Amino acid sequence: MSFDLSHSLSIVVALPALVAIFLLACGLLTSFAGYSGFPAAVWRTVGLGTSLLTFALSMGLIGFGFDPSVIGLQWVDSFGGLSAFGARVQLGIDGIGLCFFLSTAGLVPLAMLASLEETKESVRSWVFLCLLLESSLLGTIASANFMTFLFFWALTLLPVLIWLARWGGEERSRAANRVWATEAMGLASLLFVAFVLRDLSVGQLGFATLDLANMPGPEGALGPTLLDVEISLSDQKALLLAMALAMALRFPLVPFHFWLPAAHSAAPTGLSVLLATGFVQAAAVGMLRFGLPLFPDAA
Repeated sequence: MSFDLSHSLSIVVALPALVAIFLLACGLLTSFAGYSGFPAAVWRTVGLGTSLLTFALSMGLIGFGFDPSVIGLQWVDSFGGLSAFGARVQLGIDGIGLCFFLSTAGLVPLAMLASLEETKESVRSWVFLCLLLESSLLGTIASANFMTFLFFWALTLLPVLIWLARWGGEERSRAANRVWATEAMGLASLLFVAFVLRDLSVGQLGFATLDLANMPGPEGALGPTLLDVEISLSDQKALLLAMALAMALRFPLVPFHFWLPAAHSAAPTGLSVLLATGFVQAAAVGMLRFGLPLFPDAA
């Protein structure tokens, strides 16, 4: 008996979010039926078990299945999307991304354990946010399509802001406002880059694509990717500058670091761990996977 492992990366990325949605749906159904729903202990156990299972699958399927002798993206999976915008879900892992992926998957259960005493209220909401944040962080690190990267990049912001504002310490509102302000500027810069790249791909290739990995077309041949689009030096400089601004805001580099001390001082322990790792690692992955290959002359 054989198993199809071609969608392993997508399964690992989606697993925490799917479990979170399942728990939420069960809770809503039991509420409509007049029952109290799952107790908080069940949510904690399922949430922690899901994060541990995600790490185990990451190590077993992705980590041990990764071939270090192969250059480029592996475990590439692509589906869905809007062809007019070149947007679809495309995931893949390279050597650097693998390190970030495994470390993030391993730190989420530790972050959940560290926050047990700090999140005794609204446990169901907290577990839902933890699992949603894990999927969004892993999706950002594994993105091989620029719009996929942008989607997961934005999705990480929602659980971070709610976790910080609901369970944070003193000055949590001020810290959340700083995070939102910097992330809004970063998202605007990334949207600018995405629209320009989409227009360039349409003008040169005849269709919109924001993919980095070659995927078989209707006739089976590998189609062109964003790396096949020729970008002038002046456009490279403008796009790299816009992308570097977004990356610097999240990383964060001086003088864009003003949100980080406030966020760490107000954030619960678990959130502080994930802010210092997976959240800021997304900026490094974005620059290494998209910025440098797409704009090499400007870089």
